[in-house]
Parts: sequence; C-alpha cells; structure tokens
Amino acid sequence: MNDTTVHPELAFGPNPFFEVLAPYLTFAGMPAALERSPLEAHDLGGLEFVRREALLEIIENHFVATREHLEICAGVQILVRRALVLRNPTEGEEKKRMNQIGSAGTMSELTRIATLDGAGMLVDGVTGMGKTAVIRRMLEVLVPQPVVSYGDSLSCDWHRLTQCYYLYIDQPSNGTRGALLKRILMELDKQVGTSYFEQHKRTTNLDTLLVVVCKLLSSHRVALLVIDENQEANLADSPWSVEFVMFYHHLLNLGVSVLLAGNPNAFDHLRCMAQVMRRFSKGGVHQLRPAEKTSKWWVKDFVPGVRRFDLVEKWDVKPEWRADFEYQHTAGLPGAYVALHTEAMRFALRRSSDACIVSEQDFHSALASPRYRETLLIVKAINGGIGASLPDYVDLPPPSDPAVKSVPEESCSTSAEGPVRVKAVADELKRRVTAVQAKQTRELNALKKGLELAQSLSSEDVRMQGISADLLQSMEDELSRHLNKKESPKSAAKSATEYSK
Repeated sequence: MNDTTVHPELAFGPNPFFEVLAPYLTFAGMPAALERSPLEAHDLGGLEFVRREALLEIIENHFVATREHLEICAGVQILVRRALVLRNPTEGEEKKRMNQIGSAGTMSELTRIATLDGAGMLVDGVTGMGKTAVIRRMLEVLVPQPVVSYGDSLSCDWHRLTQCYYLYIDQPSNGTRGALLKRILMELDKQVGTSYFEQHKRTTNLDTLLVVVCKLLSSHRVALLVIDENQEANLADSPWSVEFVMFYHHLLNLGVSVLLAGNPNAFDHLRCMAQVMRRFSKGGVHQLRPAEKTSKWWVKDFVPGVRRFDLVEKWDVKPEWRADFEYQHTAGLPGAYVALHTEAMRFALRRSSDACIVSEQDFHSALASPRYRETLLIVKAINGGIGASLPDYVDLPPPSDPAVKSVPEESCSTSAEGPVRVKAVADELKRRVTAVQAKQTRELNALKKGLELAQSLSSEDVRMQGISADLLQSMEDELSRHLNKKESPKSAAKSATEYSK
C-alpha cells in the first residue's frame, strides 16, 4: 500500500508525526471504524441469565456511530492532522520557529514569533447527548498510540523527543485560569511521565505560568487540546472569560488545535468575536440536540445500534409500543435511552431462571429504578413537563417555544383536582419565563464581555480579531437597546402569578 494512500498528506514530503497515526479515515468509512460492540466477540450461552446482570455495565464500552456524529468525527480528524502538517519537523521554517519558542521568556516574545493558522472546534449539547463519548472514541481510533518517543534525527534536528498527540482535560469547576493551566500540566505529566506540575505548582504569576504551558505544549508537539465540561458558570460567566479567549487564541497561533465541548450556554461570549469564531469553525461548530421522534439518526442508527447490546433471550413487547414508550421516557436523549435499555434488561435478568423474556412491566419497573429516577426528571424537563416536583435545572436550555401553552379543559373543571392543575400550569409558566429571562441575561452579558474584550486589546490584537469600528458601534447600540427596552417577560411573569390566584 502506497504511503500516500494511508496518509495523503505525505504527498508533500515526509513527516514522522504521521507514522503512528491510523490511516486517513474517509467520511464513508467512519461508521465502521467507530463502531464498537463488546458482546459480539463472546459466547455467553453457558452463562446463567441471573448472573448476566454483572455484564450490564459493559454497555459503557458499546459505541454506536450515528450520522449525527460523523461531522464531529471529521472535525476531530481535521484538527489533529492539520496541526501535524503545519508543524512538520523536517521543514526549515518549523525548526526555526521551535527554536524561537524554546528561547522565548515572556508572552510578548512568544507573540512576536511567526504564527500558524491553528484550528479550533466547538461541540455543545446538554448532558446525556454523548459529546464526550464521540470525541474520545474518535481520538482512540485516530491516534491509537497517543505518546511516542523519538530518538536521534538528523532530518528533524533533535536528539530525543517525547510527543503527546493530544491532551483531554475538563474545565475547572472554579473557572480560573490558574486552575486550567495547572490541570494541563498535570495531564501532560500523566501522559509523558514528567514532573512539570510539581515544578510549577507554587507559581502564582499567571503570565509566567501561561508562557510555561504554551512552551511545553509546543515542545511536546501536542496537536490537539480538548477542554471538556465547559459550563455557563465556569466559562461564560467566569470573571476571566476574556482571558480564556486570548489563551485559546495564543494556542491556535502556536499551531495547537483547541476543541471546546460543553453546555450550550457556555460559549455565548465566544460568539461575539468574528476572528475567534472563524478559527473555531475550521473544525466546525457542532450542536448536539435531543432527537425528534422521527429523526433518522435516532430511528435508523442509534436505537437499533444500542439494541444490539442484548443479554436477554427475547423482548416480548410490540415494536410500536416499545418505540413510543422509549421515546416518551427518554426525550430523544441518547444517555437516557442507554440507561432505560439497561434497566429494562436488569429487571428481566433478575427474575429469570431457564428463560429471560423482557415484558412491558420491565419497562415500567425501569422508570422507578433508583438508577433511572433522576434521569427521568431530566427527561421530563426536556419535554417541558409540568410539576412542582420538577427540579429547576440551570444547565438545560429553555423550551424552544416559550409561549404560554393553552390550558387543558379539564384543568378548569370544578373538581377538587382543578385548582391543583391550574397552579401546576402557572408554576410551569413562571419557570419558562424565568428561563427566557436567564437567556436574555446571558446574551446581555455576552455583549458586555465582547465590548470589554475589544476595549482591552492592543491595536494589533484588534486587527487580528477582525474588529472594526462599525462592529464596535453595532455592539454598543445592541447593548443600549437591551438595557433600555421594556422587558416583556416580566409582564408575562406577572400574568402567570395572577393566573395562579
């Protein structure tokens, strides 16, 4: 097989960084490469059904590739392989650039080095959409050997190099720059066996720590930094959200790809900057949302794929009933579907002897399971359910249609149940109004932070970010409009309160 068939990038010359990568994945070939079915390679015929409950947790290793995943996987491949091309160690300009990075002592010196057009990527979705699973699975397939040690190389001008292809970390819950930088050092130590965190754990000067992290990521030729678990509280609402944007920008200029994953509310402040969004669009801006009942990725890919993880003998339920029940109680949320599927099998396995048959009762029992009860509350919230016992989840977006729902006729009856139902509807209206107000507040804060960012930049940074005087003026006008307009949701909230009386 020709090297350019395995790695098309080698048509432009040798690059040792491609030696341990998996062959280039075509878009059509991704589903087969990503699928993982841990049960298929094992014969469980001799294992009693009652003992198979121990195997249910293996479903965590079962991966189903859907058409909804493929663009995300393509984006991850773009980020990794693009970074390795930009940083080809056999090229003279790259050797010079790495020497300059190694000798830089301050951030201003780093910024004067010739920049690379590094790529970024955004993946957002509520909990249970499988963001982490698909990113990690693609990295496992794409980079089967994440850390590689190289010996003497005349063509690359190094004596020894330990390369770490990617780092995967979570955004710190306290949303501080220092915690993020030290978390990067800890993960780098874990991967390559160094002691960078121990050397710098007492460093309090963030500018110094920033230079250290940028240089180490460059020297170990990290192609991709994945920062997961971004939330509104630890990123968009962080007092240092502007500084995070600049940190990502510095990494992209050094040729380190950056992938941010998390809650949809976490990235409002990023969307204010045209240049930042342009660079993050290179890997793609991906939004994972719960499936509609007829979504092809749900009906044709995900559901049949999960059902292949099967430890029972028979499913004695009508297909139409099962499809309706599963969708109603999972709201098109992949994580919820996997949990419900697992619990239905669990109850069937527990009462089995010579045979193991799943019945409708097993599905109903699964809903009351201590392992599914909380998930069901999330499902109800996503479905826009009504009920005083429903938690007020701060990390779920408001309903797509915030308008007031019509009140069912039976809720206006004179029976004792009528006032209870009316109050429940009113409580739900107030919850939705609060969600809309929160969304408006996030948009307002994003505008403010965008202006703060623009005003804090040097003239050179302003030019690099693509900020024009017209853009600044339009942002100021929009901010003024938000501050001065009459807040209609407040009126709605008052109406909802009056309605409950």
